[in-house]
Amino acid sequence: MARKAARRKPRNAEPRRHRWTDAGAVTSYANSCSLDASAEAVFANFGIDRRLSRRIVITPALAKRLAALLTKVVRDYEAQYGTLS
Repeated sequence: MARKAARRKPRNAEPRRHRWTDAGAVTSYANSCSLDASAEAVFANFGIDRRLSRRIVITPALAKRLAALLTKVVRDYEAQYGTLS
C-alpha cells in the first residue's frame, strides 16, 4: 500500500486566523483571576475583587496556546506603553 505524502506547512505560511462572529458573545470585566488544572481541563476563574463572576474551562492544549498568546500581547503592550509592574 502506498503512503500518502505528508502535508507540510510552507515555511513562510501565516498562522491560521479565526474568523469570529460576535453574535451572542458576552463581555465581562475582571481584575482578578485564578487558575487550576486537572489531567483533562484547565479552569480559569475570573472576577472582580476576588468575587467569582465567570469560570472558563479549556483544554490543556488551548491553555498552552493561550499562554503563548498572552505572552505576546503583554510584550507588545509593554513595548508600546511601558513596563508593567
